[in-house]
Amino acid sequence: TKEETVRILRVCHSVLPPDGRVIIGEAVLPDDATDAGGTNGLHLAVDVLFLLVGRDAARTESEWHDLAERAGFSVETITPTLSPSCYMTVLNKTSDADPISRASAEQS
Repeated sequence: TKEETVRILRVCHSVLPPDGRVIIGEAVLPDDATDAGGTNGLHLAVDVLFLLVGRDAARTESEWHDLAERAGFSVETITPTLSPSCYMTVLNKTSDADPISRASAEQS
């Protein structure tokens, strides 16, 4: 889920040096992956693939930017690979503030 992803990224953030990075390899859908009917073949195929392996769905570029920001990172790059179901996403640590402590304060 999104919350689990943010929680994992916050733990990474807490142990990385100030200039630390996280590299993630998985499918990333473009923000415009849907058509007027609400889906297209690529989006549907990747979401079905993710459901088969126990994930909710593939994320869009905007979703990765949001998740990264919530965990104290920024998206440096989202780069396609030779496999259409795998992109390399590089996240840069953006602050020294501990996102785990910040999350606890937000929940209080």
